Amino acid sequence: MVKIIALLIACAWSLITVPLKFNSHHRDELKQYLKNSHYDNLQIVPHSKLDNNRNLEYSGAFYFGLPPQKIDLVIDTTSWDIWVQSPSCFPCHECDHSFDAGVSETFKNINQTVFIDYVTGNVTGDAGTDVVSIGDDDQLTALSQAFVIAQKDYGFDNMTADGVIGFGMNMSGNFPLLLETLKAQGKISGLIFSLYLNDNEYNNDIHPEPESALIIGGVDMQYAKSETTEVVLLEVENTRGLWETGLTGVKIGSNKVTITSKTVVFDTGSGYISAPKADANSLRMLMYEKYENCNKDNEGTIVCDCEDLTDYPTMDFTLNDGKISKDFILPPSAYFLKDDDKCILLVKTDEVLKDSWRLGGPFLRKYYTAFDMESKNIMFYPAKVSKDTSHDFDSSVKWIIVFFVVLLIVICIVMSVFLYLFCCRHRMNFEETYKPLFTAKYTLPPHYHRTAVRNANSGEVVPDVIPTSRQNRVFPGISSK
Repeated sequence: MVKIIALLIACAWSLITVPLKFNSHHRDELKQYLKNSHYDNLQIVPHSKLDNNRNLEYSGAFYFGLPPQKIDLVIDTTSWDIWVQSPSCFPCHECDHSFDAGVSETFKNINQTVFIDYVTGNVTGDAGTDVVSIGDDDQLTALSQAFVIAQKDYGFDNMTADGVIGFGMNMSGNFPLLLETLKAQGKISGLIFSLYLNDNEYNNDIHPEPESALIIGGVDMQYAKSETTEVVLLEVENTRGLWETGLTGVKIGSNKVTITSKTVVFDTGSGYISAPKADANSLRMLMYEKYENCNKDNEGTIVCDCEDLTDYPTMDFTLNDGKISKDFILPPSAYFLKDDDKCILLVKTDEVLKDSWRLGGPFLRKYYTAFDMESKNIMFYPAKVSKDTSHDFDSSVKWIIVFFVVLLIVICIVMSVFLYLFCCRHRMNFEETYKPLFTAKYTLPPHYHRTAVRNANSGEVVPDVIPTSRQNRVFPGISSK
């Protein structure tokens, strides 16, 4: 615990949150500053968000060169290099942005061809250096950062981002890591970063809060559960540049999974829990045999009926770095992909790391994780539960409409009451003013008298008032009775 507290104090002053979802803007001030200062003492504080693409990849906006060119990069903790597409890249996966070295005033060609090999593909390109900025407001900039401009890539057809940035421990990378460059230039005090990955339920129409975030320089407790400060610190085995530690057990509920691998790798670039073939088969067979609502498809994938996820147990991983042993618990909502009343088990065979488990998004979404390259430690905090806010706007609009409708009704009622009172008051004034006209008794002048006449056509008798001098006069069509 003392070690943890000391680590937090050491990095607190340089904590830099990088929520990498970009808002476009101009960077003339940065350009002028770089020219005037000759790239000295550029200390900026960034804030940006990560994009969550269906829980399968988390990417952020970076800026390369001057004038700046926006590039979206996948955050990958199992690789070391940075690569972006060239405008002439072919064959390459479709993407929205590419880096044109010819228009950058600060780009330098290293004259080196680089080949980068990944689990699912590879990249071939030319190396160079340039200014690389992170964040919405140019608040953190690495100068002369080396990266690869891809001339062709293979195996990235399902990737929506423009390239990849590696945050692995630099063992076999071609160039210094971005964090190493930032520290060497005095922009950060330690090689520490942390990741909060939210959950959009594999649906890009859902927009959960908090947004996913990359934090450079330490940890930000707003991404941990507010009701707990529990943290687990594990040492990593830095033998191949991966963030990995020991594994001593896996359970489905109370049932132990037979495992042959004794290590786990933490991989932000994976949307699954992967295991060596024997271990993955053991786990899947356990689910198939113990739960009658689970079936296997032709490829061995487990698909379960899951109208209610509480019918299924937790998946527990016991991690052990040789000093500390700790159980990490995943609820069914973490290891299942729910599709209506069906659930797909997010466990697959790892064809590359055949001697290790790979814990990707299903695990890392449940734990806000900090990676310390210098101390070779990983810290896990129970993550704040992300909440779907995609309908919050519609709900707010609905209540605003309801409020104004009710307000309009109240206004109409009040106006009706005032109008009624107004009319009543004026009616009383009217009657008081003109009452003599309605109540006065009138008499006919002496030379008038009442009589009756009969209509010659209808025979109807009607009253009439005629002057006495006209009493004996006969009018056409009328006869006196």
